[in-house]
Amino acid sequence: MSRVRRIVQDASMESIVDIDIESVEEVLRERLATGELGFRTYNHYAQAIDSFCNWMVPKRMPHNPLQGLKRLNAQEDIRHQRRALLPDEFATLVQSARTSGVSIQCFDGEQRARIYIMSYMTGLRRRELASLTPESFDLEGTPPTLTIDAACSKHRRKDVLPLHADLALRLPEWCAGLAPDEKLFPKLDRRRTWLMVKKDLERAGLPYRDKKGRVADFHAAGRHTHITELLRNGASVPEAKELARHSDVRMTMKYTHIGLADQAKAIAKLPAGKSWLHIGCISGHADGHKKASGDTTQAGQDTPEDAVNPCRKGVLAQKNAGWPCLAQPAKSGGGGNRTGLGYRAKSRKPMRLR
Repeated sequence: MSRVRRIVQDASMESIVDIDIESVEEVLRERLATGELGFRTYNHYAQAIDSFCNWMVPKRMPHNPLQGLKRLNAQEDIRHQRRALLPDEFATLVQSARTSGVSIQCFDGEQRARIYIMSYMTGLRRRELASLTPESFDLEGTPPTLTIDAACSKHRRKDVLPLHADLALRLPEWCAGLAPDEKLFPKLDRRRTWLMVKKDLERAGLPYRDKKGRVADFHAAGRHTHITELLRNGASVPEAKELARHSDVRMTMKYTHIGLADQAKAIAKLPAGKSWLHIGCISGHADGHKKASGDTTQAGQDTPEDAVNPCRKGVLAQKNAGWPCLAQPAKSGGGGNRTGLGYRAKSRKPMRLR
């Protein structure tokens, strides 16, 4: 019923006589255009209100006014790719909003800056942010926390999340003058938040869509950046999964944007012992490969290749480097057809290889 309620609210329907295909499609397609809905979720909403109308027939409605409401082909859903903002980019976005001096989607610059900060530092979704009130926060606890009611959480469970210490210090100021149940960001879930971010990025000289076609919309600048920075700064994947409130770690990884620079930093942290990491010469090659022009190895003498790859002699043993023997020479007997490689187990006659 939550999906039905959201459609009814967004379409400003006051009674069942206001339900019609045009109004429902307009609401769903608008949310599809903003990126809030994908094709599959679009179909879920359409199915929910269609089933609701079928339930009302015939006692409350003579017929279903949504007969013929079209569904979308989920296989054709090629969503735009998102990108996480770098720390400097996010700081620039916040500063751009604060100093803009203009209102976008009914929020002034300082309000937008606070919305961006809250989204990034908590990883909350837009609807969850819109539900926040002073009562949502427990700033006296250890650690300070925020609570998302089950009715507002995407997975329909009550969530309690730890707050960053710096954010907890700012919240008393942000909540000052508000009633305990008054919204911090009223009607945020009905606003085009992607447009807010786009305009503030443009004002800061940052691209909304990069050269690879990835966009930095509201969900990307907040939740995607939140999860990516958790992992960049040492959180384990299970920890990031729990903070993101994902049921599957594969979903968490979809929100993680790790590039080549991040990989280079990770590989630089790999411990390297100076006692064993040094330049040396492989035995038999110290003369600069003087024997490369011709093979002068005497019969019965180990070649340099034998020292490096002892398997050439049929024995897994390192003769020159001092490594312990990894295996013993194969002995005949047992092993069925493997006995005496190249011979039949019973007759011991040479096999014909075809």
